[in-house]
Order: sequence, then C-alpha cells, then structure tokens
Amino acid sequence: MGLVNRIINIAILVLALASVFFSYLLFSKREKLVDGWKQMAQAINGAARNLDANSDTKSAAILDPAKLGHKTYDDMVKALPELDKQSKAIAAQRDALAEGMKDLASSLEIPADAKELSSVKTFAAKKEELTAKAAKVQQRDNGLIAEVVSSAKKINVNIDPSELKDVDTFKAPLNKFNTQVENIKKRIDSYGSHIAKVSGVIGASTPDLKSDSYQKSLDAAINDFQNYKNTFEQTKRQLADERSKLKTAQGDISAKDSELSKLKSEIEDKEKKIEDLKKIAGLGGEAGSNVQIVRSGDIEALKMIKGKVIDIDPKWGFVVVDVGSKNKVKQTVGKLVNEIEAPLPVDKDMVVARASNDKEEYVGKIKIVKVYDNCAIANVLSSAKGSEVQVGDMVFFNDEDLKAEAPKAPAAKEEKAE
Repeated sequence: MGLVNRIINIAILVLALASVFFSYLLFSKREKLVDGWKQMAQAINGAARNLDANSDTKSAAILDPAKLGHKTYDDMVKALPELDKQSKAIAAQRDALAEGMKDLASSLEIPADAKELSSVKTFAAKKEELTAKAAKVQQRDNGLIAEVVSSAKKINVNIDPSELKDVDTFKAPLNKFNTQVENIKKRIDSYGSHIAKVSGVIGASTPDLKSDSYQKSLDAAINDFQNYKNTFEQTKRQLADERSKLKTAQGDISAKDSELSKLKSEIEDKEKKIEDLKKIAGLGGEAGSNVQIVRSGDIEALKMIKGKVIDIDPKWGFVVVDVGSKNKVKQTVGKLVNEIEAPLPVDKDMVVARASNDKEEYVGKIKIVKVYDNCAIANVLSSAKGSEVQVGDMVFFNDEDLKAEAPKAPAAKEEKAE
C-alpha cells in the first residue's frame, strides 16, 4: 500500500510539474496574443487615420484602439465594419480619380489607361507621364495664344492673352479676330477683282493673288501698267507734236487759201481770155459757150485715146498696143487744134474692136499692166465668141469703165521695148 501511495504521489508530482510547465507556456502565449491584439488594434487605428487624412472622414475615432481591445469584444465587433466601409469608399474614390484623369487626358488628346492610373505599381510613372504631356499641351496652347495675339496685332486687333486663356471668355476675342480676317479677305478679293478689271481694260496680264507667286504676278501686272503708261506718255507727246503740226498746217492752209484765192482770180482771168479766144476762133455766141476745153488728166482726154494692137504673144496671152505714157490727143476747137497730154493709165480696161464693112465689131477686152513711153503691154481679159484679138485691132476706153474710178497715174517709166 505504501508503494502504491509513493507511485501515486510521484505521478501527482510529475503531473503538477507538467501543469506548471504548460501553465507557463500558456501564459507566455497569452501575453503574445494580447500584445498582437494590441498591435492589430493600433494598426487598424493607424490605417483609419491614414484613410482619414485629407478625406474629411472620422473613421479613426470609431476605430479607437481602446474599442478594439480583447476586453471590449462587443465594441470591436461594432467598430470593425467602419474600416471596410472606409476602405471601400477610398477605393471607389481612387477609381473615380483614375477615370477622371483618363477623361481629362482624353480631352487633351493624351492617351491614358484608367487601370494604370489606379494601380499602386504604375500610378506614379503614369502620373509623371501625364503631367509631362499636360505641360507640353499647356506650352502648345500658350504658344498658340501668343501667335494669335501677334497675328491679331498685325491686323489692328488687340487681344488680351488672359481672355484667350479663360475658358469662358476665349470665344469673344477669337470672333473679333475672325471677323477682321474675313473683312481683310473680302478686301483682298475686291482688290483682286478690280486689279483684274483694270488689267483687262489696258490689256495687261491678270495677276493671280491667291497663289504663293502673287508677288511675281503683281510685278508682271505693274510692268504692263508701266508699259501702258509709257505708251500713253509717248502718245501724249505724239499728240502734242501732231497738234503742233496741225497748227503749222493750219497756217499753211491759210497761206494756201490765200494762194488759192489768187489762183481763182487768175483762173477767172484765164476763162475770160478763153472766152475771148473762142470768139476769135469763131466759136463765139451760144454754140461756142457749150464747148469744153479738155485738159491733161481729164476723163475726156482718156476717151479720146485711140490705139492699135501692134503685137501679140500667144504663148503668154498678152498683147502690145501703140499707146504709152507720152501719148497725146488732139481736140479741135473751132479753127484751133488743142494738143493734150493723155498718158495711158495702168490697171484700166480697154475695149478691142475691129473695122468691118464700115462698122466697128466688138472683139473683146484687155487690161493695161505695163506702160512704156510709146507702147504698153496688156493682158487679154475676154474675147467675143468666135473672135480673137489680132494685130491691127483698135483699142479705146469705154465710158462705163472710166466712170468706175478716176484713172491711176502711169507706172514709172521702164526701158523702152525693142
């Protein structure tokens, strides 16, 4: 029995020692659990404070470490959902900001991905990239604004750059600028139209003001205008010269009029003497008053020309007549014979006739082409049916042919035909 008690005591002692050992271990674990719980509460509170920063929220007050301790389990259960609520709100805000940045980038024509902007790993790099591109867009806009302001100033339109930078007021100065540009365009088109009309009036080349080479076109038009002006000035000088000549001619005409008056007086004296000569020649009285004295160059002198065909060239179809530039005709006036110079004219038609049974038979017509001193060459124009021009045929002028026009002066004398 004593042995059993000893064994039992020893077993109890071993168990007591094991209980002490395990109690120590349990106490050590409890201390670590309590410390870990405390750190977890502080971490949750720290996360809440970070989420509250600049967020206008107060989740950290709800997630107070005192309410998250192991002794206040019920308060912890009530407070912990606030962390989930706050984290979801921050995540939604992050995603909305990423989408907003993407939309903003798209409005600036900058490609962007919302996932890269919401990702913790790629956000910083994408943010730097978007910031750099946005800076370039701003630089471009400022450059455009500066150019618009400069261009507007060149056409007398003053624009404040701040008005163009303001998203609410930029349209008004741009409309003013566009209106002035439109007015200038209309003015240029009007200039071009009027320049084209002026060019057309004076026959100058029409400048193309819409092409890049408008300066050359204008230079060409100006050159044409200058030539026109030079021609005009030359014409003015010539007109002045002609007026001077006209004035001189008018003086000469006055002198000639005076001379003509003298000649008229002399003619009257000559006519009076002719009348006296007519009476002396036995042509006085009523019959003598109708006699017309023929003078050289009169058509009547040509009517008195009578000639003959003296040679024919059948090969070339021309004939030779015995009348030339020194031909003379005679007019009998009463008892006097008036000898008149009647040179044969060129380019005149003559009638060819042949004496037959005391009658003159029509043969044809010839045209005088060359006149010599005592003969002339003529082409045969026509012949009567069954008749040909022959040597010995008579030639003379027809009244109708002479009435058509005044006779031309005889051609310049050539060497006499052999």
